Amino acid sequence: MLKSKKESTQGYRDLLTQPEYLKLAASNWINRFGDSVDSIAFAWLVYAITESAAWSAVILAFNQLPTILLQPLTGVLADRFRKKRLMVAADLCRALLIVGFLLLYLGDWLTPWGMAAFTMAVSTVEAFRVPAGS
Repeated sequence: MLKSKKESTQGYRDLLTQPEYLKLAASNWINRFGDSVDSIAFAWLVYAITESAAWSAVILAFNQLPTILLQPLTGVLADRFRKKRLMVAADLCRALLIVGFLLLYLGDWLTPWGMAAFTMAVSTVEAFRVPAGS
């Protein structure tokens, strides 16, 4: 079957003319940047609290475990829901988790195990958001 001239000349650059794609790409870039900062900040903060490199390693591991273990499954689940709603719900949930974390930190009630739990919770929610944004 022959392709029309218009079909054969479309490429990846054509995506840059699509406003909805640009919004999605920008939000995903900001989201991934925030996830990277989150990972580094949690590891640094637990080191500042405990002065233990081992705890930093534990936090980094807890940050990656949901991605490794859950993301293959959450991708299937994400296909069953409206992706935009799932992304917004995940971002709001992560924001609430971070506010809770901040309150514990400001109240000086934060423990290394509490940080591990928050890291795991934030990364678990992230494991739902990433497939929805893809």
